[in-house]
Amino acid sequence: MHIFNKTLNILGINLAMLTVPTVLASGVINFTGEITEQACTVDSKSRNLNVDLGRVSTRSLSSQGEVAGVTNFIIKLVDCPDDTKVTVNFAGTRDSFDHHILALHQGNGMAKNVGVALYEKNAVTPIKLYENTKEVELDGDSVELEYVAAYKATGVATAGQANSSAVYSIKYQ
Repeated sequence: MHIFNKTLNILGINLAMLTVPTVLASGVINFTGEITEQACTVDSKSRNLNVDLGRVSTRSLSSQGEVAGVTNFIIKLVDCPDDTKVTVNFAGTRDSFDHHILALHQGNGMAKNVGVALYEKNAVTPIKLYENTKEVELDGDSVELEYVAAYKATGVATAGQANSSAVYSIKYQ
């Protein structure tokens, strides 16, 4: 009788598990795009850029939102097909306070409460990380895409090395 009771208990547990309603959520992700022959070549001098934002005083970055070290940089595209439009997408480690700017590399002796902000060539319109820049229509077989980088305070800046990195990709329209 004891084995019979154990068997009934196990059977009851199994049946209870089978009758418990299962809730599932699902969806579909459709990936779309196009493979094109229309592409420019990034000029060899633009593939790995070094943009020197210079030495900036902490006094220039003493409160949140202040910008200093404003520096232009250019990404040159060559061998472009006619009637092409491009945007650029910048990616990198986001600053923990301002997710639209690049975080500085971490480590001993690094500045704090500062990130690197990117702007369109007018130095006013911000470029958010992981979002496309303004579209540029190519006129000819090469183009210089002009942008601006600057230190941006996320609080009271402290002194130290202020280095960061970004990866960029070109998107064709």
